[in-house]
Amino acid sequence: PVPKDYETVYNNFLKNFNDIQSGNARVNVAGCAYEISGEQAGLFLDIISHLVGITLQTQSMRTLGLFEVLQSYEDEYGKNVRQKGRLTFSDFPYFLSKRNKLTSGLIDLLEYRMDAKYDHWLLDEFQDTSREQWDAIENLIDECAMDPGAGRSSFIVGDIKQSIYAWRGGDSRIFNEQKRKYKNLGPERFRETNLDESRRSSEPVITTVNSIFGNKDEIQSLFPSIEGRWEFKEHTTVHKDRPGFTSWISAEKAPRWKELDAKLELIAEVIRKINPSENKLSIGVLVQQNKTGNLITKYLREHTNLKVTNDAKICIAKDNAAGIALLSIFRFSAHPGDKFSSGHIMMSPFRKIVEDKFPDIERFGNFIRSSVWKNQFTETVRELVSYIDFDDFNSMRVNQLLKAAVIFDNRGSRSIDEFVRFMENFTLRETGEPGSVQVMTIHQSKGLTFDSVILPELGGNTFLSTDLGTEIKYNENHEPQWILSMPNKGIVEADTQLNQYNTEKVANATYEQICKFYVALTRAKYANYLITEESEIGKSTRDNFVGLISKTIKSEDLNNGTLYSCGDPEWYEKIVQEEGTPPIQKKSLPLPSENLRREKTTQSVTEELSEKLTSKDIFTPGTAL
Repeated sequence: PVPKDYETVYNNFLKNFNDIQSGNARVNVAGCAYEISGEQAGLFLDIISHLVGITLQTQSMRTLGLFEVLQSYEDEYGKNVRQKGRLTFSDFPYFLSKRNKLTSGLIDLLEYRMDAKYDHWLLDEFQDTSREQWDAIENLIDECAMDPGAGRSSFIVGDIKQSIYAWRGGDSRIFNEQKRKYKNLGPERFRETNLDESRRSSEPVITTVNSIFGNKDEIQSLFPSIEGRWEFKEHTTVHKDRPGFTSWISAEKAPRWKELDAKLELIAEVIRKINPSENKLSIGVLVQQNKTGNLITKYLREHTNLKVTNDAKICIAKDNAAGIALLSIFRFSAHPGDKFSSGHIMMSPFRKIVEDKFPDIERFGNFIRSSVWKNQFTETVRELVSYIDFDDFNSMRVNQLLKAAVIFDNRGSRSIDEFVRFMENFTLRETGEPGSVQVMTIHQSKGLTFDSVILPELGGNTFLSTDLGTEIKYNENHEPQWILSMPNKGIVEADTQLNQYNTEKVANATYEQICKFYVALTRAKYANYLITEESEIGKSTRDNFVGLISKTIKSEDLNNGTLYSCGDPEWYEKIVQEEGTPPIQKKSLPLPSENLRREKTTQSVTEELSEKLTSKDIFTPGTAL
């Protein structure tokens, strides 16, 4: 390894690489500043350039090694999975791409058949389309769009201000590229409609959105890397008489590790004022990280009487006492020597069943194994929980666990170990309902509407930094130009090509961050509440979202921690309940496995679960154990 002192000196020279190139640099070494100029600067430039070259050569070899590993995996995966017809959704764009030379003949045949079948194409959320996806369908869309007889059409809908899925391949630039291409067809074949009138939000919500995202001068000043890229036309709303409100509240200054704690009571206070259960209103608490959402969910469940749901994936067997105890019961029944599980059972409410119904816990384990063999897991769990009184939260989880057990039983397995593994990994996304509070990430909220939205996580790192891993540089034809496992930041900045790549990546990441907060502030029908902590404002003078709202909407005239206010703070008392749109009636699908195993007509999945899993069935004691 390189000695620490040498590494420090090397990094100091890298920081001044451009000055050394210009022939006049000032470099700190061991606390002393040294002037480097003239011939001496040239010598140091040769040394530093050589070290940079060695580092890049090493990274290239590492990248090649990574390629060899991935190629071996790809060969095995192709032979044992793809060649047997087991394709995932992500495989299809690759095989259908016009860039895939291996399947070009088959693609021509497939495109011919599809082109003959479909005369009109409708594409929604087009800003999230990836290059691979577009390559797979571009020829088909072009054929319809350029039809000389004008009997065919392509209808494309998208909003590049909502481009928040670049991390999974979405490329919003495709939208404008195709718009320019189709615009050349002339007014007879091309029509563009801008949808700048909101049909969701109140006037105060839209006014705030315009003030923040319509201030192009401040956006360009704070984030020069996206110069000319942010497109925004002033929004209006059809709901000009709808009551509404937007405010920005700041919690008192707290230590860094307690910044969220300072906001939690503010979140609860806002929710109590709105009183969603009484006023039949929905509230969305939108965060940037699932970890933050989980902490907020826990706090609100402990400090409010409302039903609080979390749209993160929840392991329903591991976040509640009932589920954990049931897992211990099944582990012990499969492994009678498991002292930890048996001890847990005897410390749980299930102890009463063991003591009242069986001479010892070993006989209890025998009963569980016998019940699983005779009745499968759903009925075994149902009988166990029928003897226990649960609180509301654990009752909800027990219902969900029973539904999960039905899914496992439909596989036909009676392996207790497999059942335990299945339940440990089974996850659900909880959904909200009128009068409840729903906590989720901003990404998960896309496309959803809430009566009110609370945004307690607006700070975070600067937009101008990105993590570099193994990166792919594409050329102007969107073909891979090079792939490299990137070196550290100093080396990247010292190399012209790598520095240019990093600058482009920062610009794309900055654009996506602005889009993310635009999505967050346009989810509310009536009101938005922005919550920060005092120190976040001081730290955010330039380059993140708190910095942007500080420049665009922050008021110096308001007191009591309120930094911005627009609209009526008592909006929730003035709402006239609107008639909702009737839900679309969906037909239930039959359970495929039932069709395969039985000749008689089977119930739908929804009907079967609702029939078997009513609360009455779960909590009414059945036959004694």
